[in-house]
Order: sequence, then C-alpha cells, then structure tokens
Amino acid sequence: MTRQTLPWVVRGETLALHSSAAVDPLDRRGLLDRRATPPNGSTPNGRTTIRSSTVHIPVALLPKVTGERGRTGRSNGEIVIVAIESTQERLGALLGATEVTGGTLFERRPSRGTRRSDGPLTALNVRLYEQDYAVLDDLVAAHGALSRGHLIATALTAYFAATDH
Repeated sequence: MTRQTLPWVVRGETLALHSSAAVDPLDRRGLLDRRATPPNGSTPNGRTTIRSSTVHIPVALLPKVTGERGRTGRSNGEIVIVAIESTQERLGALLGATEVTGGTLFERRPSRGTRRSDGPLTALNVRLYEQDYAVLDDLVAAHGALSRGHLIATALTAYFAATDH
C-alpha cells in the first residue's frame, strides 16, 4: 500500500494518509478529505496546529450540542463552525450590536452587544485550527460580541432554533 504523508494533525499526532480507500484508525468519523490540501495556517514544519479551548455556553444548549454530535458525528468545534457559518449574516442583529462608535477621530467600531438572560453557563470544549481562533476574534470585534463564548452561544442558539434540534 502506498502511503502519502500530509500535514494533518489529529490529537497532536501527524496522520499518514493512505492513497487507497482504507480508513485511517485516527479518522474514525471519516472527516478528513483525503483529496484536500492542508488548510492555511500550517506551521513551518508543515503541520496544522489544532488547539483546544473552553467557552461558556448556557446549560440549556449542552444537550442540544450533545444530540447534534450524536446525530451527525461532528465534533464540538465542527458544530460551532456550522452554527456560525449558518448564522453569519444575522450575527450582528442577534448579538444586539446596534450602535456604531467613532468614525471621525477614531476608527469606527460597533458597540458591544449585551448578553441576554442565558441562565447558568457551562463549559464547552472545542478543538479548532489555530487560524479559526483568529476568525472568531475578528467576528467578535466586527459584531460587538462580549467574548468568543458570547458569539458561539448566540450562533448555537440561533442555529438550533432554525433547525429544531
């Protein structure tokens, strides 16, 4: 069997992907696209950095995330990405950022959104590519979210409301 090494990283290990249709034991869900080139953000040694982070979401969202993970086989990070991408056009309105500050002497910026009454929060661990965190930070700044957790919780709430999960 011919082996081709691509710079994908899963759980801190480099995967050696096979050119045949054999399933890699580390890719249990079949999530890696074997035809794809590595995403932007590869490190100088050719490996993509995956980083774990904990965000706080309303307790009521956790069973929905768990159910979605069971139904789709997606990871928490992948569910977050799907939720944000499906709500990206409405994020500003969903976050409640309505006013703009600055524009004359200072750079224009949206006002910070406010966290609605979400009740108690719980931790959600997500694993994303390093460059995904830069995208999240850009979205937080662009839409006036209070934090990554605020952005993610808002996107998940809207996503699950729209998909009835």
